[in-house]
Amino acid sequence: MIPFLFSTIGAGAVFLFFAIMMVFQLLFVAFMMPETNGVPLEELSDQLIKK
Repeated sequence: MIPFLFSTIGAGAVFLFFAIMMVFQLLFVAFMMPETNGVPLEELSDQLIKK
């Protein structure tokens, strides 16, 4: 798939697409994923499994 994309839209566009997706992933992790540093596993499981 990647060689096909390189030949059709160019390597720069493919890497730009991947770079933009990585920025979106970074924003998702920074703002949507819960902080778990220093949280005991029992408390973490209670937070993640909303009853």
